[in-house]
Amino acid sequence: MQSKQIYDGAHDPGVFVGRDTELARLRAAIERRESLAIWGPADAGKTALVRRVIAGLPREIARQCVYLPVRAAPQQMLRQLLEDMHAAGDEFLAGKFRGETGRGASFAQWAKRQTSLRMRGLLYRAAQEGKYRVLLDEVVGLSDAFARIVKELTWMRETPVYLIARGCGETELGRAARLYWNDDLRLPVGPIPLPAAKVLVEHCIRRFGLSRAHLYDGPGQPLAEYHFGGRVETRLLHVDYMMQFSYRARRGAGPPGGTRAALPCGPGGEKGGKKSGWK
Repeated sequence: MQSKQIYDGAHDPGVFVGRDTELARLRAAIERRESLAIWGPADAGKTALVRRVIAGLPREIARQCVYLPVRAAPQQMLRQLLEDMHAAGDEFLAGKFRGETGRGASFAQWAKRQTSLRMRGLLYRAAQEGKYRVLLDEVVGLSDAFARIVKELTWMRETPVYLIARGCGETELGRAARLYWNDDLRLPVGPIPLPAAKVLVEHCIRRFGLSRAHLYDGPGQPLAEYHFGGRVETRLLHVDYMMQFSYRARRGAGPPGGTRAALPCGPGGEKGGKKSGWK
């Protein structure tokens, strides 16, 4: 599991179109310290949306945003959150660490020696004093234990938590879904408008040197219209997919003008859990 502060100039999302409404709403929620569930289908651009907003915040606010992909047990995620807060310069955690260790000790080693109960106490105290915003990404079936941590942070420690998931019900958020119970606490990330999708495709053509022949599915079927029309309108064509598309086309992985059979299923080409090849 990798976790870090999401504030990092190296993580510029690049071209970003068609999300003005979502950008404005998420920025306002972060500035006002209001919790939010950011939800939408896979590859809709939820994480890119968050990164774009954080990159545009004042530095002092952006550095208070701590980001964690939810890929491990609650104890490991607690430890990672503490490490991130310490790396951000948290004075409370730094004081505890210095008071209990000698020179040359690492914070990660110290954190590993803490019990789950103590880590929760450290997290709650640091969160309350540090004015953080906690962003939990890739949330799938959040455990009851971590849902209780989210509740404690948001209700008792005045620390907003932003959950990023494919849905906003209990299937995706667990019991934490009850904390995001109305539309004011939910931000849906759906398909971008067709004009914005075409702008994105044109950008990909220019940036990666794609020829027009690569972007056609057949006579009279330009990719921008074919993939952003009614048939697969819930999918967003990503720049990273276009990189793969360009690379594969130039290496002869598919015939000129071909498309991948799994393209409607996302940039990675997954379809029913399996990779599919070229038509």
